[in-house]
Amino acid sequence: MEFPEIGITASLLRGIMERRPAAPTPAAVAAAPGPVSPEDAGTRSGRMGAILRSLCGRPGVRGALVADADGLPVASHGGSVSPAQLAACSSLLGSVLDDAGRVLESRPAERISLRLSDAETALLTRFTAEGLRFHLLVLCAPSAAERLELAQPVAVLRRALAGSNRPAAVDG
Repeated sequence: MEFPEIGITASLLRGIMERRPAAPTPAAVAAAPGPVSPEDAGTRSGRMGAILRSLCGRPGVRGALVADADGLPVASHGGSVSPAQLAACSSLLGSVLDDAGRVLESRPAERISLRLSDAETALLTRFTAEGLRFHLLVLCAPSAAERLELAQPVAVLRRALAGSNRPAAVDG
């Protein structure tokens, strides 16, 4: 069975990547102030921004986005691609996860990796927080995709979405 959503999503992401300016260096991404202002540091969106900023500080990671299941951006950091465009692609990839589970007659898959080019990979992990579905989409180098563990950042994102006051640090 074919998954036309994969082809459509890959085409959209390749088109987005071709139109974007050169990717910032990892040091520039890590040093960027990001979406968290001092007055927002204690808010849910502030904590989520800090989590994504920390994730983008890992070697080879160029950008990260959290979107809801409908493809609306919740938080993002790094990269030079519009959060709205990435969130829409995350929704398409989320439907591929559903289709894969149906075709394989098992539960819906929770992760997908899409190699966009020799230099770029998109990783999507689906998770639930407060009874709602979310997607974490990470853009990274293929070498980083092979070793990038997302379970811990997802656990911290769940706590941030639930409004927990626990620290939102992500270990590198």
